[in-house]
Amino acid sequence: MTPSEMALEVVTTPTENWLSEALKTCNSHFIVSSPCVGEALLRLAKLIPAGTSFTLITSINLYNFRVGASNINSLYELGEMGVRVLSIDHLYARIFIIDDTKALVTSANATSKGLNKNIECGVATTDSECVKELSELVLGGFGDENSLLEVSLDDLNDIKKSLPLLQGTISTVNDSLQDAAYDSISKHMLEVTDPNEFINFYSGWLHLTLNGILDMKEFFTLQELCVVSEEARKKAFLSTDSLEDDLKKQLQRLGDMGLIEPVRNDKYRKLVTFQREFSNVP
Repeated sequence: MTPSEMALEVVTTPTENWLSEALKTCNSHFIVSSPCVGEALLRLAKLIPAGTSFTLITSINLYNFRVGASNINSLYELGEMGVRVLSIDHLYARIFIIDDTKALVTSANATSKGLNKNIECGVATTDSECVKELSELVLGGFGDENSLLEVSLDDLNDIKKSLPLLQGTISTVNDSLQDAAYDSISKHMLEVTDPNEFINFYSGWLHLTLNGILDMKEFFTLQELCVVSEEARKKAFLSTDSLEDDLKKQLQRLGDMGLIEPVRNDKYRKLVTFQREFSNVP
């Protein structure tokens, strides 16, 4: 079936009106992919009948929360309502799927500005095969199911508590670091005003990994992190079959949080600075 033969509809601002109307027939599931969320998504969630599942694929990037692009309070409320929250790094896709009957692919984030104020545009379809394909794409992590991270209510609460200790900045990579191992010129950065308090908001392996990253230079390898983390792991009584595998999982979560990013040649870059790194500098 060609696109011209499919049931298509152009949807423009206010997108929330279209979604509110479409949700009136929702009786099975609601799937949303949106890097940023806000009160508008809470309003939509309250339109869904009891017993209807709601899965949200979003970004837990702390920079977005800190500068107000996404609302951690709204995300936490969604979690309290029983919404399943999954995170994926570098998410830009905005897709809304209602049962197996309707889907909207749009430029609009699931925020009040995105769904009501910004000039946005999308295309909706009622073609069942297209809707099914979109559902599988989103729930399959856009081709990599392993990239999806389950985010618990406790995880959201930890993020919520730690945000006041962060400040957002932009960092430029020096020419000396702009080599074959790294492509970016500048990046959103976060500065932690009280590193000990910030790290203590997190527990277990995430706490241990954050402590290890504190001792890393801007660019570091997984092997370097393993070396500094092994003794801390023993003191924390954290058992493991493979320290490298466990740290990799935490680095993926920290990448989703925007605190590090992977670069080539098995390297990572810190996107967070801790003030105590400079405490001994005159």
